[in-house]
Amino acid sequence: MLHTSINPLTAREAFESALRIARPASRCLLLEDGVHGRATRTSMEALVAKAIASHPVYALEPDIRARGIAGIVDGVKRSGTGSSWSSWRSTTS
Repeated sequence: MLHTSINPLTAREAFESALRIARPASRCLLLEDGVHGRATRTSMEALVAKAIASHPVYALEPDIRARGIAGIVDGVKRSGTGSSWSSWRSTTS
């Protein structure tokens, strides 16, 4: 199953809820404003690191660049060189 987050991950409850129901094979995709949660030195850094221990966590590269995010939580995979769903799928298959 794929869990997505398009809102800033300061909406902690929604991300925690997704992690509670995520199965071991589930993946998490951060896109649009959701990529802010993968940045280092944020209130979500520990939660994202915990998620990475159990699930692959991806962040769309075009969204990272568009928001000027430099530091990333170790283990978050940058994915997709384009801005489309098919671009992301091709890098995670």
